[in-house]
Amino acid sequence: KPVQELLRKANKLIKTYIEKNWEDWSKIDKNTYIKNIFFYITSEIKLNMLDNMNINTDLVYYNIFQDIEIGKKISVQSYKHDQSLHRIWEEATVISEDDDVIIVGNKKTKVIEANGRFWHTKEPSVTFFFKHHWFNVIGIIKPEGISYYCNLSSPVLTDEEALKYIDYDLDIKVSDDYSYHLLDQNEYNRHKIQMHYPKDLAEILESEFKVLESMVNSKTFPFQEVEVKRWYQTFLKIKAS
Repeated sequence: KPVQELLRKANKLIKTYIEKNWEDWSKIDKNTYIKNIFFYITSEIKLNMLDNMNINTDLVYYNIFQDIEIGKKISVQSYKHDQSLHRIWEEATVISEDDDVIIVGNKKTKVIEANGRFWHTKEPSVTFFFKHHWFNVIGIIKPEGISYYCNLSSPVLTDEEALKYIDYDLDIKVSDDYSYHLLDQNEYNRHKIQMHYPKDLAEILESEFKVLESMVNSKTFPFQEVEVKRWYQTFLKIKAS
């Protein structure tokens, strides 16, 4: 089954169980229950996303039922498959959330690398974190137009601490004329061996790359200049309020 449908099924299973067993919910170890649900869903690809991203499962439960507050400032944490921290974006502002995507905006954000070195983003951006796709997309706003940087990654998960995902090395750089290039294939090939990527993962990433490629070629959401600019204006209004 498509992995995005598996993740939707995980959320549905949790909601259905709690609705039917609300009186007993307080007696249940929520962390164990939710981790088991997600493990069941991700077992088909031999991944345990929650463990790999150091997710507080009790807070995953909370966020299934509580939308992230619009305007909330939150950090973004990127991990690697071996559970090591890869990169932190110190602050992003939530500007939208629905069942499929969390959208954040930032400007001159401090980015901290795993080795402790840091830098600040040069251009403002709007980032689209998908809940059911294995990639995220950064719309970078430059004077000459909008370009995009796409990370092949796990679907985003959220706890009180941060937005979190596993970075799977491969990136796609999309220019403002919609030409694009696949980056970091050597890094992917190296980590695939070092970190023991399961075979199913390669199949998922290949499939999701085709989805992403189709979105770029057809200029569908979020690869639309008007959409990125609209969400950036929303970000500026939230920051000014």
